[in-house]
Amino acid sequence: MKSESQLRTSVRTDVSINSALTLTAGVVIGVVVFAAIFFSYRAQDVGQLPSLWHEFITTLGRERMMEGATMGGNVLATFIAASIACCWFGLGAIVTRWVKLATTSFALRVAWQMAIGASLWSLLWFALGVIRLFRPAVALGFLLVGLSLTALVIRPAINAWSNREKADEYWLRRLAVGLMAFVCLLALTAALAPPTGKDAMVYRLAVPKAFLAAGGIVDVTTNVYSYLSFGAELHGVWAMLLGNFLSPAIAESAFGAMSFAWLPLLLLATYGFARELRMSRAWAIVATVFVAAIPSMYQVAATGYVDHSLAVFVVLAVQAAGQWWTTQSRQSLLGLAVA
Repeated sequence: MKSESQLRTSVRTDVSINSALTLTAGVVIGVVVFAAIFFSYRAQDVGQLPSLWHEFITTLGRERMMEGATMGGNVLATFIAASIACCWFGLGAIVTRWVKLATTSFALRVAWQMAIGASLWSLLWFALGVIRLFRPAVALGFLLVGLSLTALVIRPAINAWSNREKADEYWLRRLAVGLMAFVCLLALTAALAPPTGKDAMVYRLAVPKAFLAAGGIVDVTTNVYSYLSFGAELHGVWAMLLGNFLSPAIAESAFGAMSFAWLPLLLLATYGFARELRMSRAWAIVATVFVAAIPSMYQVAATGYVDHSLAVFVVLAVQAAGQWWTTQSRQSLLGLAVA
């Protein structure tokens, strides 16, 4: 006869094995389907992969990829963007102390807090632009305010993360998370380089630079795109103002890093939404990996586009609408309105 503890251990082992098999099957099926779709449209590229790879390795051995000063500047630009993202969370977490979020998923709650904080900071920077206060000192002052708010809420967030339901770790889940991290690292590396995307060069970055030169939001008569709302780009303005303390190159890289910052937030919202739908961690990770592996996800994050910011709020709006439809809760309706 097995003891009760042995039976529990056996049950946990069976659950872990079933979860691993489920995740494996989901990943394999998804990879095969999406690879078939992708390569059906990119057949002309596949035949060139060996020669392109040889050229890449040859160039890598002949030339230096990056100077030390450039590497240091990129690290500083990334730090600036990460600090602003912390300000998103700090302000959003403070607001949601009064406006409760209708979610049981820790990841989705954090995504909501960061999105709400980002939207409020964007509105603030719009107001500052109207009154011509795009100044480095103002940017630094609000960064300190935002980080102070984050310091007030970070401990409860860490405690909530520590107290969440734990799951057994296994190699396939680590592999999936590593794949997402690898995609994000590639996108961030490209985002820190000088922009090459058409939209970024024409108006995503060009118009904010004109705003900075004027010290506020102005009518750029030679660029019709200056009439766009520019909500997400105003975070790039904030980053460039901070980067200008160091150099124009770091300021431009900081803008790219802020454009990239929406991709991790989108992946967090995707995972949290999946968990809110009562998916297992395995299937939630599968869903998030498939989103991260879409080629256009990398392209948008790497080239100064801001479509991921729209996608974040679409995901949150759909989640809030679905929850309101089933629960009729005021918190869900308010979340839908905010998103």
